[in-house]
Amino acid sequence: MVVRMMASHCPAEPVSMTSRGTLPAAFVPMAVKQCTDDLLLKDPIGWLDPIKDLNLARCHDQQSEYDKPVEDEPVEKKVAGDMEFHVIEGPQDAFRKVKYFLSKEADAEMTYDNKDLQKIEAAVFLDFVELQIEVNIRSVEDHTMVMVKDRSRSDVVRWHRFCAQLKESFACRSDQAQQNVSPRDLQSELLPMCSCDEFDDDWVDSQSMCDTAEALLNDVTSGNANVRVQGAQVLACWARECPECREHIAEELLKNDVQMVEALLQTSNVPLAEVYPLAATLRYTLLCPNAASTLMNSGIAFRLLATRTFNSGSTATIVAKELSMAVRCLDKVPP
Repeated sequence: MVVRMMASHCPAEPVSMTSRGTLPAAFVPMAVKQCTDDLLLKDPIGWLDPIKDLNLARCHDQQSEYDKPVEDEPVEKKVAGDMEFHVIEGPQDAFRKVKYFLSKEADAEMTYDNKDLQKIEAAVFLDFVELQIEVNIRSVEDHTMVMVKDRSRSDVVRWHRFCAQLKESFACRSDQAQQNVSPRDLQSELLPMCSCDEFDDDWVDSQSMCDTAEALLNDVTSGNANVRVQGAQVLACWARECPECREHIAEELLKNDVQMVEALLQTSNVPLAEVYPLAATLRYTLLCPNAASTLMNSGIAFRLLATRTFNSGSTATIVAKELSMAVRCLDKVPP
């Protein structure tokens, strides 16, 4: 009798255990029947009890112990923007060459210089756009490594141009070549000026150049710092690339005399990214004799001629060079 009762509860067909969907109702617990399918998870040894408080995220996102990072072991990651190259010079000679490149051949202001640590920090200008760079020199086995970091990470194209030109300064010039070529010639060779195509065709007539000069000077004197920096960069490029515009820039400079002087001669209160393009604009503008004559009796000229030497701590070296060349242009104006 007992045997027949057990047999009556057995299914007539064999049961497949490969999936939950094939189980007959007799084999599924009542609690499981009342749950939705998304709570039915299977572990290696059987069905998980859906009544328990399951942490689904942990079930799905568990990591192997081998996949977890070791917190005590530092992982050094090389940033994509950084660059390094080997040179044949020793560390001391490499340090001197980097300093020479930054001080004589590039438009740069060195802000930190430590010979013992063989580390240099500088603000480098390409097309009047500022790049903050850091150079470290290390001796690695039998060679010297120059490592350059892009601290500003603001302009990838100009950053790669600068790195290529710094590397070229080690490879392509001997000490004899440096004696026969002036620093300005080397600068034009290593730091080629970009062509400002927007200045070539659209602004050829006098009225267009007047309007452009006025618009750029409005940007330079704007209350927005970013607008002032960008306006100064474009204005400096225009003054350099388009000699025809310099007279019009001089006429507009007369309208902003006082503000320009304050910005140029008090660089401790004005960002270098803004004041250096302004100084370069003034120097390129005064290269034009007519523009120099226009500004000869201005407040800018008066302050420049009265100061003449710009070696105070408030004036950056790179700005002082531009202002000194501007004074030389004013000295050539006939009385």
